[in-house]
Amino acid sequence: DNWLWITGRAKDLIIRGGHNIDPKMVEEILFANPAIQDAAVIGAPDAHSGEVPVAYVVLKPGSQASTEELLQYAATHVPERAAIPKQCYLLPQMPKTAVGKIQKNLLRVDAIERMFDAALGDALLKSNATVKAVDRGARGFLVEISVTGDLPDHTEIDQRLRALTVPYEVRRAS
Repeated sequence: DNWLWITGRAKDLIIRGGHNIDPKMVEEILFANPAIQDAAVIGAPDAHSGEVPVAYVVLKPGSQASTEELLQYAATHVPERAAIPKQCYLLPQMPKTAVGKIQKNLLRVDAIERMFDAALGDALLKSNATVKAVDRGARGFLVEISVTGDLPDHTEIDQRLRALTVPYEVRRAS
């Protein structure tokens, strides 16, 4: 069909409002925290900045730290303001491949779903809608929004989700 598909690794670079952020730099700073066993930083879609850094953290056994404390630690130690994570999520275990590499695509799916849930906002849309992000490999991510009952006005949903950089589809749940 004369199509050319360029495939490969998803980019790890986070682009936040024109700032190119290497997640490795932020991860290394998080690893310096004595409570952290494992950390990964990914770019989550953001309506204002394009992407924002989000941290996923596993604490060492017996350690305790709140997400607020970890975000404050990052804010104190990350030298570039744009690279400071906006959110931090504690995980019981980091998703890894059989060879021990962190599966950042699974973390991206989680971050995308959280951002779309937040963008949907009010209780009416949230109570009637289910958000599911799908990693389509080389074709990128797609967010499927399933709505029970009457479909809300697409204009309202589009206004809330248009600025997020991930394509989405709204469907009536079957």
